[in-house]
This record gives sequence, structure tokens and C-alpha cells, in this order.
Amino acid sequence: DDDYAYSIASTENGFLILSGSYSDDGQVGENKGDQDFWLFEIDENGSYQWGTTYGGSGRDRPSSLNVLEDGFIVSGYTESEDGDVENGSGAADVWVLRFGEDNNLLWQQTYNSGLGFARDNDLKVLPDGGYVIAASPFGEIGMHDFWLFQINETGEMLWEQHYGGSGDEFKPKLEMLLDEEGEVEGFLFA
Repeated sequence: DDDYAYSIASTENGFLILSGSYSDDGQVGENKGDQDFWLFEIDENGSYQWGTTYGGSGRDRPSSLNVLEDGFIVSGYTESEDGDVENGSGAADVWVLRFGEDNNLLWQQTYNSGLGFARDNDLKVLPDGGYVIAASPFGEIGMHDFWLFQINETGEMLWEQHYGGSGDEFKPKLEMLLDEEGEVEGFLFA
């Protein structure tokens, strides 16, 4: 079985790692179906502290991890409609999970562009609260487009927009452009 690390972030206790896992043994412990999100923390010496998996019977692939003052937030995609996934369509929805300070799940939400298969995504924390997510679902304009949307602190979608041309736009990497006061001026797809 293959386990892949997708993101790592420093915490006050060491490092939080977001991985994808097909395993159901060792430190992973449980597999819910295909690939799952596997979150785990190691201390500054690399010793395993805790871990948990999230997923359903379909493929659930993580992509983004952000540590917050009061917990952390992760994103990826899910092809599941069961297990830990609430309201999944089975068509590679963007899946966002928000955790509190004690690593407890506060909320989760799936997002579907209506065009299907939003496999690659990137999530950024906005300076004034909320989050912005870039994904590349099947295209409204071309084969694959960039899909940008903003959600608030509880996961409610505030707005969305598709960008692209007649070709393919893949694997969005999102950067925020900030002004001198730290306010968001715009976004850059890289």
C-alpha cells in the first residue's frame, strides 16, 4: 500500500502532516475504502504523537493544510458519498474539513462546481477571515478550467467564478496579492 505526504506545517508541538493513505495497519490504523485523508502529528524529534483518517469508500485525496490560531483546516477532493463524507456527489468534489484546537472536527463541507471532477485544489486563509479555494474541475469554457470560490469561517460559499480558455488549466496553485495594509488586492493562479 502507498502512503503519500501532501503537506506539512509547524505546530507548537512539532509538525502536522497531511497525507493520503491506502493502508489499514501500522500507525494509520483504519482505511475507509480507497485512499483516505491521513492526518498525523510528530514531535520535534520525529516521534509519532497522534493520527486519524477521514474518508469513505471512494478515493479521498488531500492537497492542502493550513494551521490556524485555533486549530487547522485541510482540503482535497472526495469521490465518496459515504463514511465520513457528508453530502458528497461521488464526482470528485472539493472537500474541506475544519478542526479545532483539540484536533476535533468542527465542520466539513463538500463543494461541487456542477461540472464534475474538481480533483486538484489549493486553499488559502484570508487575512480578514474565511478561506479562498482554487480548483480545476471539468471546464465551463475549456476541458478543465480554474474554479475560484470563497467560503466563510463556517464553510458557507460566498461566491464562485470560473476562469480559463479553450485549452486545459490544471493543478491550481493559488497566491494572494496583498496591499501595504495586508488587505487582499487579488489572486494569482500559478
